[in-house]
Amino acid sequence: MERGLILIPLLFCLGLSACGDEVSTGAGDETAGASKIALDQWSQVAVPGFQQTSGKVAQAGTMSAYRQIAKTAGGATLQVRVTYGPCTPSTCEPLAPDATRDHMRLRRHLNRKHASNPDLKWDTGLFEIGAGRKGMFLWTRSYMEEKQGGGTRRLTAHLFQAWFHDGGHLIDFAVDTRGGKRVTSDAELALQMSPEEAKQAVQAIFAAFAGAFGN
Repeated sequence: MERGLILIPLLFCLGLSACGDEVSTGAGDETAGASKIALDQWSQVAVPGFQQTSGKVAQAGTMSAYRQIAKTAGGATLQVRVTYGPCTPSTCEPLAPDATRDHMRLRRHLNRKHASNPDLKWDTGLFEIGAGRKGMFLWTRSYMEEKQGGGTRRLTAHLFQAWFHDGGHLIDFAVDTRGGKRVTSDAELALQMSPEEAKQAVQAIFAAFAGAFGN
């Protein structure tokens, strides 16, 4: 299902006190030391079919990035940014669509030009993220053309986000593309990354992180 609006939430608040437990490395703080060791483990996770391009421990979790080795049907490379760490009831929001919450995110994060595009497309809902668990996804795509001088300026927005939590820890994925053929239409933009290709990338990476979550 495609919808005529776009919203791009930033679900994970690394570095903010609202995200819950902070990681301290002070001498004598054995609990914090153990937490940092655990976070170090999840900042460097090998995923078959992907190259990890970065990974670090931040104040309240980990931040890492992956590049899929195989190209998409449109010849692009999928890039996946992953954040993982502890969360609280206020940051571990219910894993269910919510129109009010979704449109609040829309107003906070939407690019003004893409917001006015009548051909904007988006979809959100639950999906099988892996290990018998349901996660949420948000997919957006927008293509626009503007006349500029004697030529045409093309504006694109194409993103797939997914997230899952077990009530104590949250993982968030943001998938976009690099490379591929020059896009001159919405149809060509669609070939760069289908929602199914993005879901499969998320599922592959989540499988490597599944041990970070409780039952």
